[in-house]
Amino acid sequence: MATQAVLATTRLPWVAGATLAVWGVHAMVWGVLVTSLRQRLVPDRLRGRVNSAYSLADLGGAAVGTAAGGLLAQATGSIVAPFWVAAAGLAVLTVAIWRRLGATG
Repeated sequence: MATQAVLATTRLPWVAGATLAVWGVHAMVWGVLVTSLRQRLVPDRLRGRVNSAYSLADLGGAAVGTAAGGLLAQATGSIVAPFWVAAAGLAVLTVAIWRRLGATG
């Protein structure tokens, strides 16, 4: 959410670059953690299916999001519109998940 908000508001290349660098480190750490967790929790006989489903959702979601962001930028004539929409969507999703996790605890 913060990454998209920074990219939507900044006009400084070094700020955008630093933001993307921090996001890249986050993505690498997340990838290692989630892969390790799947290897630990998923039985060997199902691991291939689970990994392929995860990859489909991950890469398919990235492809759909990229296309939707391009269409949104073209429709609005603004290159920052997709970043604002992504930041807002992630904020709503975070609140919804946070409430859900709080309700189960």
